[in-house]
Amino acid sequence: MKYNNSEVSATCKLCRVDDESREHLLGRCSALSQLREENFTRLKAILSDDNKFTTITQYFDMLIQIILDCSHSSLKDRVILSPEQETDIERWSQAYCETLITHRAQIISSK
Repeated sequence: MKYNNSEVSATCKLCRVDDESREHLLGRCSALSQLREENFTRLKAILSDDNKFTTITQYFDMLIQIILDCSHSSLKDRVILSPEQETDIERWSQAYCETLITHRAQIISSK
């Protein structure tokens, strides 16, 4: 939308409620909530600690940062991850993002 002089709506094509941003797609779109819940089960298993998972999912900015880059310095004081957890989260994140994008494309193409 930034570059097309507003010829394309920024509203999410799936839920039609909010603007479609990376944060919206990764963590807020109601049309993807079931898919998100299914995938977050794997994240919870990787963290192997309910307190870590609760902390991460309680703070939306932290959740988005975990998805985008779990080794980012902004997380170091907030949640401690082992190198193995970081690797597993990176793999999970790649698969999660691919799943969301694929699912989004399928829904849009079927409309």
